[in-house]
Amino acid sequence: MTKSAFPRRLLPALVALLAVSVFSPPESLEAQDQEAETAIAAPAIDEAQLETFVRVHLAMNEVRDQLHEDLAAWHDNTRRQEVREDADQRIEAILEEHGVTAREFEEFTQLVSIDQTWRDAFEETMDRVESGG
Repeated sequence: MTKSAFPRRLLPALVALLAVSVFSPPESLEAQDQEAETAIAAPAIDEAQLETFVRVHLAMNEVRDQLHEDLAAWHDNTRRQEVREDADQRIEAILEEHGVTAREFEEFTQLVSIDQTWRDAFEETMDRVESGG
């Protein structure tokens, strides 16, 4: 197997950030006010960019789900390593296909996880893309 250019250490972080951004519980109003006071102004939402990141997110979810399924099927460490490397390569291809770097995707994921306006826009765009719109 060839070594993937996708930084392996980012895969767990990306998956965790995606999970946090989608499944995070609502904060208290006090915490939201405090966050708003200390937050750096988020960039304006670019609909085309948002849709690109949503498509990357959805494709990465498929890779993650397949990775978990494949890892559960194999107990041999060599085969499990090959499965992980394949997932890394697929993620790298997804990012390249959409013209997004791993760092850009990480920054986007962080933005969605901390900014309610971006989170709402992300969820609305994801619903639209998933429904074929």
